[in-house]
Amino acid sequence: MFILHRQDVEVSKLQHPHEDQFIFVLRYHGQTFQLLKTFEAGQPEEARAFWRDINDNHDRPCILLEEPQRYSVWGKVMAPLPS
Repeated sequence: MFILHRQDVEVSKLQHPHEDQFIFVLRYHGQTFQLLKTFEAGQPEEARAFWRDINDNHDRPCILLEEPQRYSVWGKVMAPLPS
């Protein structure tokens, strides 16, 4: 779907409603995405391959977020998350 940079998005964390952990979420143009996987800075090919696989084979829109210290892949949340 998209390859974006940190300044293009809003990243936050929310308390999981049923577990004692946080969920990392990314918001972009009114859409919400949940963190699926992170990659180290030296793994751009692996990050892009994972991103393409999710987009092409799992019918789930996702974002590849490129940052200097890491890459992360975020999948679109289909159900609303609490604010």
